[in-house]
Amino acid sequence: PKLQGVMGREYARVDGEPEAVAVAIAEHYLPRFADDALPQTEVGVALSLADKFDAIGACFAAGLAPSGSQDPYALRRQALGILRIIEQQRLNLRLGEVAAKAREQLPASVKAAADGEPARVLDFFRDRLYQTSLDRGYRYDLVNAALASGFDDVLDFRKRLDVLAKLSAMPQWPALVTVVERTFNIGKKCAVEGAVNEALLTEPAEQALWAVFQKHQAEIAQLVESGRYEEASLRYHNAFAEPVHVFFDKVFVNVEDERVRNNRLLMLKQINRLFSARMADLSQIVPPDAAK
Repeated sequence: PKLQGVMGREYARVDGEPEAVAVAIAEHYLPRFADDALPQTEVGVALSLADKFDAIGACFAAGLAPSGSQDPYALRRQALGILRIIEQQRLNLRLGEVAAKAREQLPASVKAAADGEPARVLDFFRDRLYQTSLDRGYRYDLVNAALASGFDDVLDFRKRLDVLAKLSAMPQWPALVTVVERTFNIGKKCAVEGAVNEALLTEPAEQALWAVFQKHQAEIAQLVESGRYEEASLRYHNAFAEPVHVFFDKVFVNVEDERVRNNRLLMLKQINRLFSARMADLSQIVPPDAAK
C-alpha cells in the first residue's frame, strides 16, 4: 500500500508523460486513510474525485453497498475522502450532480437493475456528513437541522452548521426556535399550495403577521440567497418572534371554514419556508438538557 500510485507515477515519468500526469497518477489514490495527505494539483484532485465517485456509484448499483461493519470496498473511506477534498479545495460541487454523472457511465443493464440507487448514494453521503460533524463536536440536533435543509452543497452545509452553532449560544435562539417550530408543526397540516388570499385574513393579528411577512420576505430571502445566514436568521427572529406569538395567542387556526383554515395554514407554511427551506429545520432542535 505504501507504493500505491508511487510506482505508477515513476513509470509515467520514465515513459515521458507530462509531470502533471505523473503526479496525478500518484495523487488520485489519496487519501488512503484518515488524516492522510490530500491531492493538491488540479488534475490530481479531479482524478481522485472521479475515481471515488465512480467506485461508490458502481458498487451501489451492483448491490455492493456497505452494510453494518462490512465495507469490503472501503466506500466509507472513499466518501470521507471526497468530503475532505471538497472542503480543503473549497469546491462548489453538488454531490447529486457529480454522482449522477458517474452513474451515466455505468452499463445500461447495471443502471436498470439499480432501483433507488441515486437516493441511496446521497443518503450514504448524508450519513458521512452527520458522523464527521459529530466528530467535530457539533450537537446532533444542530447537525440534523442543517442536513434537513440540504447537504448537496457540502461547503454551504458546513457554513449553515457553523451559523447554527453560533446562534444557539445567543439570547435570541429560544425565540427563533419557537417561531420556526410552531409554524412548522401547524403548517405541515396544510396540503394546499398557492397564494395567500388576503381577503380571508380578517383577524387583526393575522393581518399584522401577513404584513410583516410581505415587508421582510424579499430582504430575508436575498440574505439567504447570498449566504448571509447569520444576518438572515437574526432578521427573521426580529421580524417574526413577536407577531407569531401574538397570532397564536389571538387567532384560532383550525376553524370550521375550510377556506379560512387552509389560508391561515398556508400563510404559516410560507413563513416557515422562508427560514427552513434553505437554512435549517429548527423543528429538529431538542430541549437543551437533551441536546448532548
